[in-house]
Amino acid sequence: MGVWHRAYTIIGIRIPRDKMFITEEKRQCSCDVPTNTPWCPTCGGRMWMDEERPIDLYDIDGCVFAGFDAVTLDDNDCIYVGEYYKTDEDDYEESLEIEVVERLRASLRKRLVPLGFWNEDEFKIWCVFVVS
Repeated sequence: MGVWHRAYTIIGIRIPRDKMFITEEKRQCSCDVPTNTPWCPTCGGRMWMDEERPIDLYDIDGCVFAGFDAVTLDDNDCIYVGEYYKTDEDDYEESLEIEVVERLRASLRKRLVPLGFWNEDEFKIWCVFVVS
């Protein structure tokens, strides 16, 4: 048994997870019966169940939102969107010029304002440490 460490530095914004998903009611039972009851009288199964899916701009498998990196942590109720740098257990060092951060801010703002996802107060350099 081992321990796995990974640190993320994310330059970007934090978006609440509930803004990234849509909940839809899906039929669970395929019996040919009226659908106005919570349980199927034929098979006994639930007639409807809420299913959550990511919004169209969010590629959860590719870890991309609106063309930017998207980092999700299992125990977190938000998604970090921008550009990220990760490290494993090896030493890692990289410096960033302020111009890089400002270009990213402008790029994120330009793309996310029309979509209603930009929040100036949430644009930061986020440091996240994961241990599992």
